[in-house]
Amino acid sequence: MKHLVHACFLYLLLLGSSSFAQTTDQKAQSAYLTANDAYEKGNYMEAANYLKQARDLLGKTNTKIQYLLVKALMDAMDYLAADAELKTYFEVTPETLRDDRYNEMVKNVVFVEQKRKQQEDEKERIFREQEQNRLQQTKQAELTRLRTIYDSKLRISDLKLKIPQNQRRVSGKTVKGVVMTFVTVGFAYYFLSSGTSKDNNLSKNDGTLDAVVGSIGTSLFLLCTISSFHNAKRLRRETRELRQELDGLEGSDNQKQISFTPFYTPHLQTAGLAFRMRF
Repeated sequence: MKHLVHACFLYLLLLGSSSFAQTTDQKAQSAYLTANDAYEKGNYMEAANYLKQARDLLGKTNTKIQYLLVKALMDAMDYLAADAELKTYFEVTPETLRDDRYNEMVKNVVFVEQKRKQQEDEKERIFREQEQNRLQQTKQAELTRLRTIYDSKLRISDLKLKIPQNQRRVSGKTVKGVVMTFVTVGFAYYFLSSGTSKDNNLSKNDGTLDAVVGSIGTSLFLLCTISSFHNAKRLRRETRELRQELDGLEGSDNQKQISFTPFYTPHLQTAGLAFRMRF
């Protein structure tokens, strides 16, 4: 009795496995037939999808599936995928089974390879073009950002030249000068502006500054300043950007003096030649 129960169990198990296998094969066959109908109607990518579904159901591929899959992908002009599936076709189709379909696939090898290379080149071209556009947009956004920063934060007062503290003795004298500098501060456009010193340590007429900043191209700017200072010993060096002092203003009260002094400011990346007259 016990052996009979075991035998019945094994029979049912085998019957269930066989039924499952038959169901899977039927589904795969149905997917293949549906793919064939879609191909004949010109729905090539739909046909390719059903063929891949049939292959997945079987857990493997065969010559019939690969043949129709290659044709569908070629007609859909997806040569990158067609090239890969064509290689798989030859892997599952021995040359001993050579027939008209096999010869057709052999003829497709060179054609598909050429088309695949063309598609790869086109994809590379599109990628480079998109990357170039992206970089251009990034660059333009950065230029806009810099222009906004300079327009909102850079003031002519930030560029004032002041005589360093405790190093100038021009008691009762007037110092006049003209400074011409070439300024490179990134890519930006500047403005026409003028201003008067608002230094709290200076009297109302202690210092004035008129400046014209004009663009030359997009990155080179000419800055002309004319400054007139009275009571110079009261001036303080408060502008951080001008690191190098302007020499040549020392001398007795009765001595006239003319000097040319080069200067450089690392923070603003400016360099120039200062011309000073003392009388």
